[in-house]
Amino acid sequence: MKRPAANPVFGSGVARLDCRDVLWIALAVVVAAAVRFAFYGGMSSPDELNTLRNGAQWWTGRFELKDALFIHDTRPMMFVPVGWSFAAFGVSEATALLWPFVASLVVVFLVFLIARRLFGRATAVYAVLCAAFFPLLVFEATRLLPGVVMNVLIALCALFFVVSEETERRRRVWLAASGAAYGAIQTAGELGIVLGLLFVAAVIVWRKHGLWSYWPAVAGFGAVTAVFLLYQWAETGNPLFKWDLSRYVYAQLKAVSPHQPLYYTKLMLAPFAGGGGVFYLAGVGGLAALLGKRRDALFLALWMALTWAYLDFGSLSLTEYRPLSKEVRYFSVVSVPAVILAGYAIAWLRGAAGARFGKRAGGAAVAALCTLVALVSIRTLHVERAPLRAQQAKIRIVRDQVRRYQGKPVYVTHWFWNTEIGFFMRFEKDYFPSGYDPYHAVRLASADTASLNRYVQTLEPGKPIGPGLLLHDERLFAASQGESESWSVGRGEIPAVLARIPAEWRLIERVNLSDRYAAALYEVPEGALWPASEKP
Repeated sequence: MKRPAANPVFGSGVARLDCRDVLWIALAVVVAAAVRFAFYGGMSSPDELNTLRNGAQWWTGRFELKDALFIHDTRPMMFVPVGWSFAAFGVSEATALLWPFVASLVVVFLVFLIARRLFGRATAVYAVLCAAFFPLLVFEATRLLPGVVMNVLIALCALFFVVSEETERRRRVWLAASGAAYGAIQTAGELGIVLGLLFVAAVIVWRKHGLWSYWPAVAGFGAVTAVFLLYQWAETGNPLFKWDLSRYVYAQLKAVSPHQPLYYTKLMLAPFAGGGGVFYLAGVGGLAALLGKRRDALFLALWMALTWAYLDFGSLSLTEYRPLSKEVRYFSVVSVPAVILAGYAIAWLRGAAGARFGKRAGGAAVAALCTLVALVSIRTLHVERAPLRAQQAKIRIVRDQVRRYQGKPVYVTHWFWNTEIGFFMRFEKDYFPSGYDPYHAVRLASADTASLNRYVQTLEPGKPIGPGLLLHDERLFAASQGESESWSVGRGEIPAVLARIPAEWRLIERVNLSDRYAAALYEVPEGALWPASEKP
């Protein structure tokens, strides 16, 4: 496969895109957008709702970094664009998700540029086809989560580095831009810095120049990091505020990260678990690179392999082994090298089949393979989206019931519902830009008041809590008492009222969302008391 001619466009090191390239990119972006619309996710997790809150506060000028309690509050690359979207297009769930949606399409575009630069047009076309359908990229395209934004920055870092290796003109500028993109990852997600180090390790192996000649990349990284440190210092008086908060948050994960050996290995080997068959093709691409001694493809394979190894076997601590939390979406950070390697594999298979059976047979085989990848990916997306849509539909049932009782305080027994109902009420109570406090109407009734006392000051034992509504999640609250379910807040003693709901508390609705959530909504009469905690 021939590399494209080095015609200047951004500089002497980037291949100029001709009309055919533009058409292929446009087609890939349209297909990718259609797939993402078809498998729209929507917000439902507390992580997303906290980011949405930050975006709203940023837009209304009320965001204060010094008040941050969650790690999401220290990710300006996530919530600042959301605030801009609110300012430009109004407030809705769709405008909040515009940023990750656009970012996912930018990833498709950047994949084409990197693949074309390394391997030529054919590989680039196959790579963006894989990127358009790749479930791990589609999952987060309509969720307010950091994975897709980190992929944009990772792809920019890789593109600028590849360009710097292909040109002498303005090489230092491209290296500085690559380092700056790497530095910006820390403003979107904490894991990106470690993953960037793995990319650097792959670079050191693949590099074509002396190690000291890469100092502009270090300078670019340092410049962005310095700006971020100054921002934290100006806002909080502590330039390491994010670092300190991250250490505190991740220290809590010691209990919440059970060892799940080979979690991502199993994910890659299961075609309907998130990869849509792309990981199989990426493996073929790595093998083809090894046999053909293609250093550029081996660079991608090494980058992907190091990332996989860290996520599957890495530790949160340098002093003791504390395995990383594992979820399917966390593995999306391997998307860029995976889809490019898959595209390389398809091009290699087409060439091999064409040489052995003729070009027409090779083309037919590749068409069938691409169709199979698309169908398996669609099937994977159907499987993964179904539980989320069911959960959101049931949350809407609870929201509709709460809406009927507007004006009454709503007490919840787990922070998950505090965030969920607060999210829906913010959209319905003219939260923007009136300054409505999202925790004013929805207060948290928890036995574990030590860590959440700022929400429960009015819910002292023996004090009235009615009239109002009590939203009690029976499964989450019970799980929060058990040592095995340490992903939820606190393990306080169960208040007696939750073990024996009084008959005068009228049950309005009970909804079983999943094996984790079971919401029961009660109307609390006037004069009801929040009793002292008792052991059941």
